[in-house]
Amino acid sequence: MGDRASHIAERSSRAVLPALLLLGCLGSAAAGGLGCNMRRGHSAAEVSGTDCATCHRDDFEAAVQPLHVQQLPLTCEDCHENDRWRPALGSDHDTFFPLKHAHAEVGCGACHADGFHAGATPPLCVDCHQRDYERAARPPHAGLPVTCGDCHDERAFSPATFDHPWPLEGEHLTVQCGSCHVGNPPRYAGTPNGCIDCHRADFEAADSPPHDGFSTDCSACHTPAGWHGADPNDPSFVHPWPLVGAHRVAGCRDCHGDPPTYAGTSSTCVDCHRADYEGAESPPHDGFSTDCSACHTPVSWRGATPSDPSFVHPWPLRGAHSKAACSGCHQGDPPVYEGTPMACVDCHAGHRDAAALSHDGFSDACTNCHTEEAFKPAEFEHAWPLTGAHVKASCADCHGDSPAVYAGTRKECVACHREDYDKSPFPGHDAFSTECADCHSTTGWTPASGAHPNNRFPITGRHDYACMECHNPALGPNGRGNADCVGCHRGSHSRARMDREHDEVWLYPRGDAPPNFCLDCHPAGREDD
Repeated sequence: MGDRASHIAERSSRAVLPALLLLGCLGSAAAGGLGCNMRRGHSAAEVSGTDCATCHRDDFEAAVQPLHVQQLPLTCEDCHENDRWRPALGSDHDTFFPLKHAHAEVGCGACHADGFHAGATPPLCVDCHQRDYERAARPPHAGLPVTCGDCHDERAFSPATFDHPWPLEGEHLTVQCGSCHVGNPPRYAGTPNGCIDCHRADFEAADSPPHDGFSTDCSACHTPAGWHGADPNDPSFVHPWPLVGAHRVAGCRDCHGDPPTYAGTSSTCVDCHRADYEGAESPPHDGFSTDCSACHTPVSWRGATPSDPSFVHPWPLRGAHSKAACSGCHQGDPPVYEGTPMACVDCHAGHRDAAALSHDGFSDACTNCHTEEAFKPAEFEHAWPLTGAHVKASCADCHGDSPAVYAGTRKECVACHREDYDKSPFPGHDAFSTECADCHSTTGWTPASGAHPNNRFPITGRHDYACMECHNPALGPNGRGNADCVGCHRGSHSRARMDREHDEVWLYPRGDAPPNFCLDCHPAGREDD
């Protein structure tokens, strides 16, 4: 009873303490001091020098998550902040078991269910997770070590991360551990890691093709991604010759038969493609080499390339010739190959005769003007450069076509353009030079570009007009005689105003005067002449 009485006395004294503190706070407030902090939370400065337990011993003794009595120190600030109890900081936990990820989110009681702390709680994973270990079914954990950290981290149990004896990729990532680790409980130590150890049934049941005689190393043809899409071109797959193009997508039994025979299978093209060779008709292959690769690639039969280096043609097949069918040059039924002439005209006489521009008198060597890409555009050396509109003109425009005449064709512009010269109204070209290039370019007749015929009257500045704006054909032939000064100069330069301004000019014509009389005193069209 003595111990119980002393305990009651101690609790009574602790109950009186808050009341005394309250009175002290009120007195202090009356004297202008701190006053009693009755609001939720307080700053460190407000309670400086005061032990938390002075006010919070009842909170300490009542705490059960975790149980504080006999286990934790009375220094509340070790785990709590000034403004709230929760969440507790638990800083002392970092010294022996850092709380990270999922461990940081659970309540203390999840691990410290019986109230033991400060080293009394066992620190091993399995001490808390024994039931998780025993209930695990993917895979069952019987026989696995109880050190959870070997395969799991603190975020969650799945996905598990562990070091497998060989990389789990493709389909191996999706299968259950028990698929390879069989038994009850499953066996892990000593499990064989050869493909055939798990896939013997797959190997023996394969029929596309049957695998009798094949290596039992599945990785020679397959990847972990799946059985289908086997890659016989994998470096580990040893084929007598590379499988590319159409050979890559062919089934093994297309060459090896059914049931397949692998050892001793011939690698010569014609041994598989004899029927293709004998059935070819574009052109028939009689007399051709049986080495298909001389004209064909593994991609397909069509698009044969006789220009292949292994194909010996009397002359290189380039441009349009590389795309032409053999029968285009090698006529007959069957076609004739030996002795086929090689001159262009031997194949292209019809093209020469039907050309829109008569080729009479032209050389039979097509390559003088044409390339192997196409007949057009023709490329040849003209007697003078063809530029501008001359590039687009047909040969017959200059050389005629009934028949065309080339030798001795004149080069002067007027030889082709006399009619243009004679009919030009812009202005009439009487007395103009017949050298068209003096005023025109090959781009077109307009705009004309050249020196004004009368160099004393430069066509610059204000007089940069079209010919017909100054020269009036109704006044006569081109030149000064049909220059219509009065017809251009109106308004401030009207005849009436000019007459008044020239009232004192000697010999100034009055009354009737030719429309170009201004040029008598102003030959260059300037006022100060």
